[in-house]
Amino acid sequence: MPIRTCRENELFTESVDNLRKIYPRIDEIFQAVTWTLARHPFAGTRLPNDPEYYVFETTPIGTTPSFWILYHFDDDIVDLLSIGPVNKSEGED
Repeated sequence: MPIRTCRENELFTESVDNLRKIYPRIDEIFQAVTWTLARHPFAGTRLPNDPEYYVFETTPIGTTPSFWILYHFDDDIVDLLSIGPVNKSEGED
């Protein structure tokens, strides 16, 4: 199993920087995401209308919510494109 390099685009980096002001544990989530996707890039869900792209949902940590990560990958690189909090309605899993 090859371990890919995770690469952030500018939008992703700016988003993480902004989220850090609200969610102090975002760095733990970022580390978990990069570790997982570098080893298991198929862990996310392929977008049905654009199969080159995937979405990965993180696990919440304490009061820090889940996040959606949009990415794509090839044999060597996982490109992290965007990140945003998951907004779930009450009662929704």
